[in-house]
Amino acid sequence: AEEEIGLGRVSDVCFGAGPSEEVKLFSSRATLAIASPVFQTMLFTEPWTSKVPPPADGAYDPSRHMYVAVTDVEPSALRCLLRYVHHLDPNLSLDNSLHVYRAADKYQIEGLRGACDAFLEEHANPNDVELMLRLFDIACRLSIEKYAKYFLDKLAELSRLQTWRLLGAEEFLSLHPASMATMLGSDGLCVDEEPLWLALRHWAELRAATLPASHRGGIAAAGTRRNDESSAAPGPPRRPEMSPEATEHPSEWPAAAQEASGSRWQEVLRPLKRLIRFPAMDADFFAREAAQAGVLSADEAVGIFCYQFRRKGGACGGPALEVFGGADDDDPPDELVADHFRAEPRAPRLGFCASPGPSGDSPFSEECGLLAATSSSAIVVDGKGLCPGKWGNSVVLGGSGSGFHFAFGSQGFSSGRHAWTVS
Repeated sequence: AEEEIGLGRVSDVCFGAGPSEEVKLFSSRATLAIASPVFQTMLFTEPWTSKVPPPADGAYDPSRHMYVAVTDVEPSALRCLLRYVHHLDPNLSLDNSLHVYRAADKYQIEGLRGACDAFLEEHANPNDVELMLRLFDIACRLSIEKYAKYFLDKLAELSRLQTWRLLGAEEFLSLHPASMATMLGSDGLCVDEEPLWLALRHWAELRAATLPASHRGGIAAAGTRRNDESSAAPGPPRRPEMSPEATEHPSEWPAAAQEASGSRWQEVLRPLKRLIRFPAMDADFFAREAAQAGVLSADEAVGIFCYQFRRKGGACGGPALEVFGGADDDDPPDELVADHFRAEPRAPRLGFCASPGPSGDSPFSEECGLLAATSSSAIVVDGKGLCPGKWGNSVVLGGSGSGFHFAFGSQGFSSGRHAWTVS
């Protein structure tokens, strides 16, 4: 059965697999129809069977074989599917499981789809940053929404504890713009905007300087497959540039973001700029690294500067203490700065639910703008003061003894600061 898939001596169906139908694989109409209702319709209805076959090519003989072109499925994934249909081990791997899942979903072969689910659940290590990025990218390129969301959630968890490994990973630099847009649009990513911007710039520079065919990364470099049996041999499939079903997102991607060769990095990154939270950046960093990089328009940069100036109380290099939320905040949480950019940080921030010092010190509360309502995800009560230092911010507690109460809670940590010490 395994040899027959490649040789087609007694088969009556020939698949032309690959973008150019360059790989020929063989099977039986009856076997396929029993395994898949889609194949049953394709192979036993008049509109399909009446099509004019292509001329003979290699083992394919139009007098014996019904020809079916399958240009949107990787040849190696189709081979795995045919092995499963013929009761052979489909030879799943981390490199091909998503491709096989998509093929099984297309042809409604529930058993093979379940086998792919089980294989990924067992073998996809959620703590492996490179692997999660690679699988996420493939799922996005193949438009497998279920797994794109699943692996994005895993990456969100990893971003809390492995921020620098995530942003510096080779697979991060190999992400397709559609995958990058999906990641940047997620609310689960827990990273500071400054290192994220630097990583995005590196990604855009590499994409602008490298031909798409030589910068797919991770699974295998794309190349021209020969129309012979060796090209149909099992092996890791190339990473698709985009699935035939995938839609371009954002819709205004220029040719530079798709072709990339010879383009400037700003042209590659500009279509994604609305997903970058420039207002959440440190004002000095934004002025030095992002404002004049050529990605933002002059009006957008001015709008972000004005927002940062207002949030700092009129002093762009102001005190380390920032206020998140509060009744006198001029900017609602959902406001888009300069009409396009979200302002809330991706990483949690420290905030007070009461003024530093003794309770009831209302003049000091008004001076600092600290009110009872806060939207921050970390809260400190009864703090005497917030002091910056080389190890991060420290809070001096305002009392001692059994009557003093201190509570702290957070949904996550800013990158690089993963612990609190209470002494």
